[in-house]
Amino acid sequence: RYEIKRTLILSDIKDTIALALPLFVSMVSWIGMKTTDTALLGHVSSEALSAASLSDLWTMCTGVLVQGRILGILCSQAVGAGNPKLAGIYLQVSYVVLSFVSVFVFFTWNLTENIWRAFGEDYQVIKDAGYYSRVLGFSIP
Repeated sequence: RYEIKRTLILSDIKDTIALALPLFVSMVSWIGMKTTDTALLGHVSSEALSAASLSDLWTMCTGVLVQGRILGILCSQAVGAGNPKLAGIYLQVSYVVLSFVSVFVFFTWNLTENIWRAFGEDYQVIKDAGYYSRVLGFSIP
């Protein structure tokens, strides 16, 4: 009896790690990329670092709209309930909705310079932040 419970617990731990590992690697990779960017920009100039920071602040606040994280929850529920067709419908609806949201986010990223100007930031820094955001806008999936 004890051995069966132990086997079930170990099986659950193994399944959880198998699901969590790709997410963990993704998050660590993102942190590594942002740390590298910060280190390199810090060597360029403090203005470049400030511009990238302002751009990142704005693009991350609005970029959360295009992440579509709820899709994973909905699809896993549908597949778990034995209805993979519903998961496909969720995916298709997500593509349509995120297409429209991506256009909105693209335009907001192109307005980064104007947004920070309204907050009274330094002209050269917001000019560079705007450029950085416009270039980043072409990476929206």
